[in-house]
Amino acid sequence: MTKEQQSEAARRIMEANPMTDQERQTYELLMRRPEDYLPPDSQTLERVCGVCGEVFQHSKDKAALDLFADHQTEHNPSPAQWGEAHRRIQIGKDASKREQRQ
Repeated sequence: MTKEQQSEAARRIMEANPMTDQERQTYELLMRRPEDYLPPDSQTLERVCGVCGEVFQHSKDKAALDLFADHQTEHNPSPAQWGEAHRRIQIGKDASKREQRQ
């Protein structure tokens, strides 16, 4: 497939099955380039979450980077979500194996 054909196929797929808000947010995060990220403010060293916009500043107890890193875990999938993803992958692999045998 040429690049144009791939783009056209992607456009048709997206028209038929548009992304959910969560899928779009994930896509936009994955498509960011390094220059799209905002560095911490040089005066306050505050950090901003790229997902929800929460702002983290230095405190007496913790640095802004530590607070930001702790916060990022809130946006990670839960163990149950990882388990469900693994289960779905296994179902797909098993179905593929069955099709190959037939």
